[in-house]
Amino acid sequence: MRVLACPCATLWAATHTKPSAATTTLVSSTASTAQVLSLQCGQPAPPDICDHHHYSRGFSLPRVLELGHLDRDDPAEKELDLPAYRNLIQRSSDAKSALKLYWRARQQFLGVESTGIPPDGSDRELAPPPPGDRLAETWNSIEEMGVAVLELCLAALASGLAGGENRYVLEKLFLKMQYARLPISKFQCRRLLLQCGGAANDHVLLRALYAFMRRRRMLTTALCNHSIQALGEHGKWWAALEIFETMAEAGCPPNDLTRKLIREQFSFLLRAAKRKKNSWRWSLMLLGKMEDKGLEPGKEAWDVAMVACARAGRSKETLELFARMIRAGHAPDARSFGSLLSSIEKGRLVSIRDMELVLESMRRSGVRPIESIYTTLIAAHGKAGGGAAAAIPRIVEEMQSQGVAMGLASYNAIITVCARGGDAAGAVEWMRRLEAAGIEPNSITYNKLVEALAAGNRWREAMAAYVAMVESDRLEPSPWAYDALARVCRANSIPIDHRVVGWRPRQLIQHRLEEEEIHQEP
Repeated sequence: MRVLACPCATLWAATHTKPSAATTTLVSSTASTAQVLSLQCGQPAPPDICDHHHYSRGFSLPRVLELGHLDRDDPAEKELDLPAYRNLIQRSSDAKSALKLYWRARQQFLGVESTGIPPDGSDRELAPPPPGDRLAETWNSIEEMGVAVLELCLAALASGLAGGENRYVLEKLFLKMQYARLPISKFQCRRLLLQCGGAANDHVLLRALYAFMRRRRMLTTALCNHSIQALGEHGKWWAALEIFETMAEAGCPPNDLTRKLIREQFSFLLRAAKRKKNSWRWSLMLLGKMEDKGLEPGKEAWDVAMVACARAGRSKETLELFARMIRAGHAPDARSFGSLLSSIEKGRLVSIRDMELVLESMRRSGVRPIESIYTTLIAAHGKAGGGAAAAIPRIVEEMQSQGVAMGLASYNAIITVCARGGDAAGAVEWMRRLEAAGIEPNSITYNKLVEALAAGNRWREAMAAYVAMVESDRLEPSPWAYDALARVCRANSIPIDHRVVGWRPRQLIQHRLEEEEIHQEP
């Protein structure tokens, strides 16, 4: 049998005597390296300080030596040395080390091999044996040590929450506290739970606390409301909804504040759904989920869902939501009518007649129009083609009669219609009116102006407007404006100086988003 020598034991044996090569000894497979060398040398075996498997993971050699447990095979060393454990725990300032010491003492009393506290805090029930008088006194001493360790761990959690420590480290410590059977009370859990919510990653520890308290029936409606609010503030909306769904099972009936908070979480989800693909489907699904949970969607929830459907050009779904909102007892306002108009304008076939019907219904309802409604109407006339030039002055006149001031969105919509129809003179005139009104143009204004000037074969003015964008720090040219300028320059045999104009922009996604934002959200 070939034995690999341990460096520590080999060095100890070498200092005593030189082993004889002729000596052969039959050694069992469980013998240590130091014991093999001692048999060969005829010397007593040194302490097997390299057998780390005798001790739990995470224990350093000095700490194990101080406990006096050098050899588990020695019956004299199987006694539980409570004073040594207590002394180490009192001197320890680290919650993790103290927790390991308490776990080791508890396992040694129960007669269970200690392999360290699992990192996942798995819940395994280990009940103490039926104690006699002496065993009961020892067990009480271990429980007293557990109370001291618990205070140290709770202080570490509280200071970690206040000091910005990694929340995943705090969660791991709390899970190990559960596994070690520390007597965590309802008051202590409540205090920790209420402290969560100030930082972005507090939800990590909060969810572990909530799960622990739920299993032990420690929750109250107020604590559930705090958890829902804290999770919602940091964007964990689905986790907040999960708490709401399990409140009844946990014996905490929802109250009015709970329903208000959950409606807010649904509103956040509906607004976040706008950034998702097929956001209108998400919106309809969330509205249905609210109704399934017995939560009546508020006016804002209906409006957000209608805006999502309107952005996708789903006029049928927008109209259905509009009717459901009215049946639910919510009176439509300018935003609701604006969503209907926007869904028609973004549809495949723009129907000016349908839009006029919506406007007439809005007037009969006594709803005062807002700028986005007229902006949508202007854009619809531009998409419809003929009659846009005659419709724009009429729409502007109606805005003035209704007391609705024209903003940047209205001017951008008009200049966009001019660019679509190749009306360079109209675009220049509305640009002049915008500047006279004291409104500062943005990138959309200049890009559409360049396209309109290029469509009217006014290459000098188009070049000047494009160069103004290039030289400005706040304006950004679009690829479509560059293409329009390149076409008009090529048609007039004018070379493009790339040192002045630059190369074709590549920010396609950003400009596509800007194109969608020409009109204000209804």
